[in-house]
Amino acid sequence: MVIKKDIWKEFATHPTEDFELPYWEENFNADKLRVFLVRAYKSFYSRPGYIVKNLARIRSFGEFKRKIKAGLSVIAMKSSKSSISTLSIRKKAHDIVLLNKPSGEG
Repeated sequence: MVIKKDIWKEFATHPTEDFELPYWEENFNADKLRVFLVRAYKSFYSRPGYIVKNLARIRSFGEFKRKIKAGLSVIAMKSSKSSISTLSIRKKAHDIVLLNKPSGEG
């Protein structure tokens, strides 16, 4: 299967509740992929350099609150199916991206 359109651009510009990412279950099932996804988000957003760099860019108290909220949502991510759905993980990812935009960006 070849993906012929930019799935992430479509999701970023028109997020919907029924958005589905294409994925292959040849080597990993959906639950294992969910574990990898959560681990990747936590690993990326909890890097000390990333945290320090983003804290240094804060220009307002409102921006500080948004960054804290985004950070807490990453910490709270769970990979078990009963505690969070794939849609919830994608929504959190979308929220993190929006919350981490510098002030003045759409």
